[in-house]
Amino acid sequence: MITKVRNTISMAVLLMAIAFQLRAQEVAKQPLKVAVFIYPGVELLDFAGPLEVFSNVKGFDVFTVAPREETLTVMNKNIKLTPNYSIANCPPPDIIVLPGANTDGLMPVYNDTTVINWIRRVHKNTTYTMSVCTGAAFLSKAGILDGHSFTTHWAAIDYLQKETPKGTAMKDKRFVEDGKLLTTAGVSAGLDGALHLISKIKGKEEALTLARLIEYDKWNPDAGHVVGETAVTKKQGEKKSEVKKETKKNAAPASTGSKQEAIDPVCKMRVSKSGSITTLHQDKHYFFCSEFCKDSFIKTPEKYMAAK
Repeated sequence: MITKVRNTISMAVLLMAIAFQLRAQEVAKQPLKVAVFIYPGVELLDFAGPLEVFSNVKGFDVFTVAPREETLTVMNKNIKLTPNYSIANCPPPDIIVLPGANTDGLMPVYNDTTVINWIRRVHKNTTYTMSVCTGAAFLSKAGILDGHSFTTHWAAIDYLQKETPKGTAMKDKRFVEDGKLLTTAGVSAGLDGALHLISKIKGKEEALTLARLIEYDKWNPDAGHVVGETAVTKKQGEKKSEVKKETKKNAAPASTGSKQEAIDPVCKMRVSKSGSITTLHQDKHYFFCSEFCKDSFIKTPEKYMAAK
């Protein structure tokens, strides 16, 4: 009888362990929530750049959040925006993006205690907290930049250093990563910061493919600064990468070239058959540079099959 009870208990514990494991796996598969903060006067490219990047990669749930649920007028009253959420009902984000604005657009939010308290509270549980351009001022006001290195628009960096005496401003950097904080230089640098995060989360190849997809040929992965990454560790990483490439090169058959490569039917990019995203259509394999191109092909394959 005792043995039977023990076996029953053991089985119950095993089933609970399996259930917890399955639940953990399910949670791991859930997309990362990316909250892009918008407000009256926000600079368009500051928030649209990162939004473009994160929205073009699978595994991210991207949405906008504003101080209040209302229609916003931005870019000299030329554009009206409707946020997905307000700070009162926004889902807890894994990544928050805080774009900047000129002084007139920035200061009302900078002086809004409710918004600054929300940023401070949300930051505690983010995986990454990112600012673009003068959006770093919100992090400064919340005390989040204290003890960290950061950057911002070149015209505002001296002012932000003065306002953040416990932090270290870094000039001439497209982005600065310090722990889970990622600050970027002005306007277009938000693209660089977002691509850097894609590189960290999804891998450098994914980020490079995306940069090509959105035709942002100005992205230089080495134009930023990662706190704690010394020249030695960076060189070691580059050496490992070179070894991997050399190993792959040596392992490749003598007949490399067209047989090992294919043309993405959507963007016409040349891709490797061995590492590409593929799909089977009418008993033929098609190879793609990204999930975006694959999805486009699946929706209307005849369109891309006809365009030889």
